[in-house]
Amino acid sequence: MGRPKGTKFQKSLSLRLGDDAWMVLEKMAEDEKRPIGMMARILLEEALGARKTKEELSGRKKGR
Repeated sequence: MGRPKGTKFQKSLSLRLGDDAWMVLEKMAEDEKRPIGMMARILLEEALGARKTKEELSGRKKGR
């Protein structure tokens, strides 16, 4: 497990979560035998990938 050899993370992010979200994240990480930080990265990357695909399929991009 872990990141592929040679992969380096260039940026970091500080994130504040409510107790409920933290407990869900903690449980998911425990179930998959991963550190909480890694589980958060995986979930964020999956969500970003899903959103990108959804926007590509609809042919539109959301602005800020």
